[in-house]
Amino acid sequence: MRHRFFIPLLALAIAGACSGGDETLPDPGHLLERSAAAMSSVETAEFEMTVDGAAITISGLTMSSASGVYVAPDSARAVLTMSLGAITADLGTISIAERTWLTEPLTGRWNELDPGTGFNPAVVFSDQGWEPLLAEDITDATVSSHPRGYQVDGIAPAARIAVVTSGLVTDQDVDITLVIDRTTDRLLEVRFSTTGADGETDWVITLGPYDEPATVEPPA
Repeated sequence: MRHRFFIPLLALAIAGACSGGDETLPDPGHLLERSAAAMSSVETAEFEMTVDGAAITISGLTMSSASGVYVAPDSARAVLTMSLGAITADLGTISIAERTWLTEPLTGRWNELDPGTGFNPAVVFSDQGWEPLLAEDITDATVSSHPRGYQVDGIAPAARIAVVTSGLVTDQDVDITLVIDRTTDRLLEVRFSTTGADGETDWVITLGPYDEPATVEPPA
């Protein structure tokens, strides 16, 4: 009796596996709107930004990566991996509202920067960053399946890329790829390339985990 049931069950399993490729994908506009709403409710988020290719400079130093945590509504702390020639150093940065501090490469001493200057990743999570990018700005959007969720490909305008890069790139629309979590609708990864005087720079921003306990305090 057990053998009589095994073959039909096996056939159903094979049929189910074959039909898995016919996934019904969400409408790109609706998916982006859901993701915008999900990102607007973020309390905390870990993030990492890496750049590869033509140099991106901050205060004369070349940035290769930045990793840290955002805390709502307007705070972030991060470690920037920077280089000058063959010398590489990790610089700390803290942003709270309009105030930003950065450590000196040699001494590690904290210095407060002029308001509105420096690398402030908290701006990316503000009402100028992810939410309007997702809800309003991306054009020619298409959706495909991704191992981590849904992938959206489209075009992002220069003004929003200026916010996403904390003002490091200010003058160009870009082709952008977003990976959105299938369950939470939150961003998991953002990829795009920019072109400058020295050539092309590839950007990758990874996000999460979200809403883990975290605080950001001014430096002592």
